[in-house]
Amino acid sequence: MKLRSLAVNQFKKFTAPARLAGIGDGLSVVVGANEMGKSTLLDALHAALFERHASKAQQIVALQNDRNQAAPVVELTFEVEGGLYRITKRFLKKPYARLDCPDGRTLEGDAAEDALRGLLRFEEPGKTGAKAGTLGMWSVLWVKQGLSFADLALPETARSSLHEALESEVGAVLGGKRGLALPQAIEEQRDDLLTKAGKPRGAYLKANEAAEALAGEIAVLTARRTDLSRTLEALEAAQERLARLSAPARDRQDEAELAEARTRQGVLSELEARIAGAVHAVELRRRDLAAADAAAAERRRLRADAAAETQ
Repeated sequence: MKLRSLAVNQFKKFTAPARLAGIGDGLSVVVGANEMGKSTLLDALHAALFERHASKAQQIVALQNDRNQAAPVVELTFEVEGGLYRITKRFLKKPYARLDCPDGRTLEGDAAEDALRGLLRFEEPGKTGAKAGTLGMWSVLWVKQGLSFADLALPETARSSLHEALESEVGAVLGGKRGLALPQAIEEQRDDLLTKAGKPRGAYLKANEAAEALAGEIAVLTARRTDLSRTLEALEAAQERLARLSAPARDRQDEAELAEARTRQGVLSELEARIAGAVHAVELRRRDLAAADAAAAERRRLRADAAAETQ
């Protein structure tokens, strides 16, 4: 079976008609933010295929929109063996089912439900709705959100069918002459690669030697890459400094700083000259003071001598 389109109306959170169309062959992925309705579309698909349109089960009641309690409607177009089918179901209020077949027939009600079950080979759901036991092999493929790693709830019929299919496939591979020759072929291939002591030889040994050689080359190349990275970083730093030094703005800044330095040098020279003159003046005043002190001392001596002679 291949899905082709899915449409819903008044189905859970979808209060307006919504359609998922253009589903082609291969893997299809529905992408959207949280609470956009991706899981709701999966519920709609499940209801269209496996639930009875006239069911009153709790899981069918849960399909109603919470706002208006309108009757949920779902339409699914799918392909089976090249034939295109469309199943439309309305639940709870004035329920109906209609199956459009590729041969032009339109089946309604229980006839549509019976034809759908016969086409997809699942059992009629009970009063509590579709369960794993009624889905048959579809329960193997049908995985709901949050149950990806849960144990498969397979009915016994599906489990037996799956077991028989796997047993048949495995038996076709391991049975007969091919099955008997397989262990011998494995032993021969093992002997080509390992000695009796379990050491590598032949192509396995060469592969190990090549791996060791490559590991050595990788170490050398890694060291070279480290050196080159350091050299490149130094080069980038030098280029950045050169760019700063070569920039016109830098030249203007240097000229301004030089002019300011020259001005400061002139002021400093003038201050040094003034300081030297002041020092010289101080020295002269010191000398004059010393001479004045000597003259005063001499006058005091002369006065003393004169006073002594008068007595």
